[in-house]
Amino acid sequence: RKRPWSNAVPTVADGIRFPSKLEARVYGILRASLAPGERIYRQIRLPLLSIAPRDGGLPLYITIDFCVVRADGSRLWVDAKGRRKGREWTRGKAAAEAAWSVKIEEWNPR
Repeated sequence: RKRPWSNAVPTVADGIRFPSKLEARVYGILRASLAPGERIYRQIRLPLLSIAPRDGGLPLYITIDFCVVRADGSRLWVDAKGRRKGREWTRGKAAAEAAWSVKIEEWNPR
């Protein structure tokens, strides 16, 4: 069986399947830090504005690993990132932060 380019090993934590051990670890940290009234959302797709239409008319989007909605309504956007970050991720992150007025944090707990 062929491994993905990142050598990520799929993992199950709390009955949830994660594409990597790193993402499962970040989820555990976020879950442990939750206060009453806060929620974690996974795999949030944010559409991006594009000046050039794509073939097939599909919209561009970026998927962020986690969004923690605080009790006061504020949000913490977190993406689990290992050592390798592609140029597309950097561009997509910058576009999402500009379009949605959010700050996306990259976490790599080791």
